[in-house]
Amino acid sequence: MRNHNGKEQARSIEEMRIRDKLTKAEKSGFSNRSAEEIINEVIARKQTTGEL
Repeated sequence: MRNHNGKEQARSIEEMRIRDKLTKAEKSGFSNRSAEEIINEVIARKQTTGEL
């Protein structure tokens, strides 16, 4: 289900920010979990709470 364009755009910008931060963290050895696992978890949590 698509929301109006502004919300879709905000979602993709937020996802890009999350991915960028986690990619940097993963490269610095921040976590044993892959950045992709963390990204998916954060996005799912934000969708559940209605932030995305």
